[in-house]
Amino acid sequence: MAASDDGTYPEPVARVAHDFSIGESVSTTVATALGRAAGRDPARIRPLYDHIDTDALDALVAHGIENGCGHCVSVDFSVDEFDVCVRGDGEVSVYEPF
Repeated sequence: MAASDDGTYPEPVARVAHDFSIGESVSTTVATALGRAAGRDPARIRPLYDHIDTDALDALVAHGIENGCGHCVSVDFSVDEFDVCVRGDGEVSVYEPF
């Protein structure tokens, strides 16, 4: 996530920690976070795969975890009116663009 022109970082409008122990995909956690940010049921928002290759996102995070380098992974992308940051440790943050 880039800083604004004045060098500050915005606060996320939604933040969700992915639980690796339940067998759910990281992309599902992203959809949950986007639903919270939009104030809607995640099943009622536009599919995440319309914006990003969800299989690649899940594989990238899994690869980092499997190799003990999850903290090295960070993926930023935009979905409709939100900016999304997915970290390899499972933290998903959703921001309003600035």
